[in-house]
Amino acid sequence: MEVCRQQIFLTVALVLMTGSLAQVFSFGKCPQVQVKENFQLESYLGKWYENRRFFAIFEAFSSCVSANYSLKDDGHIKVVNQGYIKFLKKRNVAIGDAYAPDVNQSAKLKVKFGNAPLGDYWVLDTDYDSYSVVYSCSGYGGIFKTEFSWILTRDRNGLSETKMLELLYNMSSSGINVKRFSVTDQTNCPN
Repeated sequence: MEVCRQQIFLTVALVLMTGSLAQVFSFGKCPQVQVKENFQLESYLGKWYENRRFFAIFEAFSSCVSANYSLKDDGHIKVVNQGYIKFLKKRNVAIGDAYAPDVNQSAKLKVKFGNAPLGDYWVLDTDYDSYSVVYSCSGYGGIFKTEFSWILTRDRNGLSETKMLELLYNMSSSGINVKRFSVTDQTNCPN
């Protein structure tokens, strides 16, 4: 019984430490999701606007969030994420490095920002020209999971309601709880 308590304590402590990075925490297993087949990195590069996101502490209070992806000489991707905290009138910038560890699964990227742990950045779907669906999930013994997810658009104003509902339906059908999304404010953004 004591060993069981210790295992539960260690599992909860690990989840809470991971939760301090503040992705969405919940009970259960990670869903089995499919990533974009034949992902074309070159077509994915450029600027994207965050339309929706799961809560993450590093984005708390951020509006006007965008991401810019560019190819580096070493084949990795330079990631420049920007956001704006309106009530502080402060711009936030985070610069990271991303790469695909397996060329046969190029939509399963790894990304690192500063001292933060290496994270997953899985492109579930994109048409390269208007939308991208990004997701990651870390499971802890089938009991807990932590998730990140974003819907990105090339246009700051987002997508048609029909297209957005289609993306949300597809994610929900894959076992992702789309009720966890919040819409990112992209109004009155500074230049």
